[in-house]
Amino acid sequence: MPGVRGHVQAVPPEGLHAGGQAQLGQDVQIQAVEGEMMRWKAIAGFDYYEISDSGKVRSIRHKVTCKNGFVKTVPEKYLRPALGRNGYLVVSLWQEGRQSMRYLHRLIAEAFIENPWHLPVINHKNGDKTDNHVTNLEWTTYSGNNRHAYRTGLKKKPVKLGPEEVALIRSSSETEIELSKRFGVCTATIRAVKNHRFAYAKEAQ
Repeated sequence: MPGVRGHVQAVPPEGLHAGGQAQLGQDVQIQAVEGEMMRWKAIAGFDYYEISDSGKVRSIRHKVTCKNGFVKTVPEKYLRPALGRNGYLVVSLWQEGRQSMRYLHRLIAEAFIENPWHLPVINHKNGDKTDNHVTNLEWTTYSGNNRHAYRTGLKKKPVKLGPEEVALIRSSSETEIELSKRFGVCTATIRAVKNHRFAYAKEAQ
């Protein structure tokens, strides 16, 4: 289909990942937005909301009855995701007067990616937490997600400090920031070493 980015195919269970594809049934519609062809599906559990396979969310045109009995038409509106503290995009959805904050990547994966093995978490394949196109997402295990985070640089492997490093840190007059850069650890670790709250404290005394 012209203009629509390709599907992600599912892989065997031993691969620890599950890509999927949108099923073009009655619940999926194709529509161009800003010149790009997108697949749209209703968001499960929320009336009047739809999500696309490229990461756009909109509330559809609908009617509501006010307390005074007046019926008004609410126009279609595209939602603007917010960047959460953890780097993931979130959107605010309403249902029966209650607000719910939902991760954008999870809404897309639940709508468009098959998950036959009921894998619990979602990878951003390229490591970019804001790239939520369906082709950049995949279901995986917790351990698979952790390994993927190290491969893409989202997590750094912990640096182990030996007794000699601990002794050097405690005797140094450098600042916590300078020491953290020198030894490749965070300032909290430097502070713990200085305050004798580090695991190697007994060996370095």
